[in-house]
Amino acid sequence: MPEGYSTREAVHHVEHAHHSLLETGHGKLRYVPVAAAILAVCAGLSGIIAGRLGAQVLGQRNEALMHEVTASDAWNEYQAESLKAHLYEVSAQTAPAAAAASFKAQASKYRSEQKPLMSQARSEEKARDAALFSSTALEVRKSNLEISLAFFEVAIVLTSIAAMISRPALFWLSGVIGAVGLFFVLRGLLSS
Repeated sequence: MPEGYSTREAVHHVEHAHHSLLETGHGKLRYVPVAAAILAVCAGLSGIIAGRLGAQVLGQRNEALMHEVTASDAWNEYQAESLKAHLYEVSAQTAPAAAAASFKAQASKYRSEQKPLMSQARSEEKARDAALFSSTALEVRKSNLEISLAFFEVAIVLTSIAAMISRPALFWLSGVIGAVGLFFVLRGLLSS
């Protein structure tokens, strides 16, 4: 959950709303404590799920970084093999005939080692891109859940205020805001 807001505060809001209702005896607001409790549970669950998605985002980004490092290493080896092959090819052109064959064989050996390195580097780059795409999708889901959490918190406060000042209109407004929060929860849970 975000800093500065806890489940304890939500329970306090619910209790305060309940006591205020008992004092006023306002019949239309008898469901305020239940609504506030439901909103508090929704806020808590949204916060927990958003936190877990945040951990998954970090995991995917770490995985992408590892693939990037491996791809970079493979490209560095590829370039080193290319440089060695080039040096042997130049040496073969300037060396006596007896040594030229050996230099050409070495150059050919280094050129053949480049192909698997290129394949490995490209494979790691694809894996990096997939991990980054996955982390971005998880980040969008996490953002939706964080937005829902904010709507639930506002709805809880409005529910409490509605009970304290006996205003059914505020209670209904908190219901609408809670429904918007629920929309963002569903959006965060169902999007991929």
